[in-house]
Amino acid sequence: MRSRAVLLSVSHTLVRWGKPSRTSLIAWQITSKYPDSITDHFKFKSFYFGCVVTNVATVASVPSTCSVTANGFRNGQQVATQTFKFQPPKALLGLPALSTNMTHAVLASQFGNVDKVTFAADGFTSSTLEAVLLDNFAYDVYLKKGGSFSY
Repeated sequence: MRSRAVLLSVSHTLVRWGKPSRTSLIAWQITSKYPDSITDHFKFKSFYFGCVVTNVATVASVPSTCSVTANGFRNGQQVATQTFKFQPPKALLGLPALSTNMTHAVLASQFGNVDKVTFAADGFTSSTLEAVLLDNFAYDVYLKKGGSFSY
């Protein structure tokens, strides 16, 4: 059985936790710079995201407004930044809807030649627990000279 090569590394770190003024609660990164990487850079095209709040008394969660900022880097220099807002619809009496689709975030062309992308989430409102959900990353990878990849 052939092992698969890792093309990008994804990690996350809790940056700050607290209330009432929550900013940059969670930071994530996608990078092609890690030991034995065969990837030179990548073109980050899009992703889906959404935010939810809950409390410790229940397992239910409710979609919540937030913003996610993507920052693109090449050789240690920031080359791109873009902020996306998740705004769930309101239900009856202006209360938050209990479910909604994730937001499709399409990145600008400046993310076409990056070796690292970081994410930060802002704008959580009223709860003790928050989560940002990221899914379906779309990207093209460009291998280093002499690098090869197969399934």
